[in-house]
Amino acid sequence: MELNKEYTFDIEERIRYIPWIIFLILSVILGRLFYLQVLRASYYRSFAVRTSIKEVKIPAPRGDIYTRDGTPLVESSVAFDIVVTPQYISDKVALAETLGSLLHIDKDSILARLDEISKLPPYKSYPVVYNVGTDGVAIIKSRLGPVPTSSSYNLDGVDVAYRYVRNYPSGDVAPHLLGYVGIPTQERIAKMKEEGREYRMDDVVGIGGVEEMYDSYLRGEDGLEEKVVDALGREVGEAGVGIKSKKQDVKKGASIFLTIDYRLQLLAKDLFGSKRGALVAIDPLNGAVLAFYSSPGYDLALLTGEERSSYWQSLLADEGNPLFNRVISGTYSPGSTFKLISAAAALESGVVTKDRKIHCGGGIQFGNRFFGCWLRSGHGSLDVVDAISESCDTFFYNVGLELGIDRLAYYARLFGLGAKTGIDLPGEASGIMPDPKWKLETKKKEWSVGDILSAVIGQGYVTTTPLQVAVMAAVIANGGFRVTPYVVDKLVSPDGSEIYKHKPKIEKLPISDDVIELVKQGMIAAIESPKGTAHALTGYGLKIAGKTGTTQVVGRESKKHKEPHAWFVGFAPYDNPSILVAVIVEHGGHGSSGAAPIAAKVMKEYFYGKRED
Repeated sequence: MELNKEYTFDIEERIRYIPWIIFLILSVILGRLFYLQVLRASYYRSFAVRTSIKEVKIPAPRGDIYTRDGTPLVESSVAFDIVVTPQYISDKVALAETLGSLLHIDKDSILARLDEISKLPPYKSYPVVYNVGTDGVAIIKSRLGPVPTSSSYNLDGVDVAYRYVRNYPSGDVAPHLLGYVGIPTQERIAKMKEEGREYRMDDVVGIGGVEEMYDSYLRGEDGLEEKVVDALGREVGEAGVGIKSKKQDVKKGASIFLTIDYRLQLLAKDLFGSKRGALVAIDPLNGAVLAFYSSPGYDLALLTGEERSSYWQSLLADEGNPLFNRVISGTYSPGSTFKLISAAAALESGVVTKDRKIHCGGGIQFGNRFFGCWLRSGHGSLDVVDAISESCDTFFYNVGLELGIDRLAYYARLFGLGAKTGIDLPGEASGIMPDPKWKLETKKKEWSVGDILSAVIGQGYVTTTPLQVAVMAAVIANGGFRVTPYVVDKLVSPDGSEIYKHKPKIEKLPISDDVIELVKQGMIAAIESPKGTAHALTGYGLKIAGKTGTTQVVGRESKKHKEPHAWFVGFAPYDNPSILVAVIVEHGGHGSSGAAPIAAKVMKEYFYGKRED
């Protein structure tokens, strides 16, 4: 079929216009590119530099911690770090050399840190040099900006950040009480989320002690601000344009005033020296903690400083277990201090009376086993006051057999044993007040007569914390009230207003005044009677009432560690007590010589402000 000549001409005519159309399109595109990349190049370079907005967290300073008289124990101060954002770093070696040269530090250590950082998410900022001085900060700051001041100083991705660090003006006098700060674990973050508190991985939180228990008050509220940065992460902008747009103000955390008496706390640390153990002093009328020391301790400044990793490892390797809070977490057989409960239970139950006497011939025979008294020659005939004063095991063996474990356990729990005291600190242990049900469930064995004979003198399965022993003895000191110990007296906001004031928790126990008075007489006789186990304390010029204890322990690697634990708990003055001290010295020998003098010196400091060397 032959095409129409007119139609063929029309197609050819159209084809002839196609090159012109393509030429026009390309001309428009090229013209636009020339306009954008040449004529408007400076504008778009400037625009690109200023199109990134970075939200920055401004850390809030934690609240300070003071003793009851205002002595600072923990404060916050500013520390500056050099931080880098990996995604902006083009040459790690060059950057390490530059920072090393500017700050006069080893470039290899910086490079090693940069290598570590390179494995982390690249869009976040990480510290590469910690605790930079003000001169170093000024040097780095002067070289940051949209245009480097010198081609020899390439600081792309580098910035200066500040953070608050904890300082300890009074040294390491109370590490277990105070706690420290660090980065939260995933478990901690999850737990806080359940409680309605949001934590992030880069937050600083309290770990242990008051820092943890009152973290939500101490940490304050972080601020937020927006920074305009260029493609290399450098802060840019013209004056008056609004480089920084603050979104949320920083609010400092509340400050805490503890119940702690600084003089007593410092003395407790000095008295323990290298000995292991714990001391807690309380006001027996309301439970306010006056001194709280666990030995060995540790240096909080080192634990939160640059060498914290190596120091932490050294603490973990220390056989003395310095991280362990012996005051509230250490559980020990209370030894003869438990006889205060045994005496009160026997008197309240009518098993013994004021005038009843029991003969001690050095122990008792039960079945084929002889249960000896600590005084093998025997104490002779004693009433309950003498039995407490001289700590006669035989007297209490007989009491235990007549009293029975159920009544003994009932009164022990009234005095606070077998349960947490409720102190406002994390990590408290409950201890154990055993009974037949407990033994069957945990040991898969039936209760025996030997168990009650051990329990009634504070041995066997009975375990307590030093704080529980203090609370137990406070019931006798204050006339029959169980107190809940506490370490924080009040919280104060940054403007000075009081936002919390502790109200003591006190519970009257169903124990008669006559019973309390007889047990108190036994405690004063322990010091004032020539036969009393703590008679040596008469030389301290105080009317002290107390009870010694000696706990047999399983020997370890040396003869030294086979020595028994030494206990003492006492209060003063006898008629109107205002301080009660409980002391345990691990492997300290006898309570009268190993623990009682420490308690007496703390009491003397409390009343007279004079130390006994």
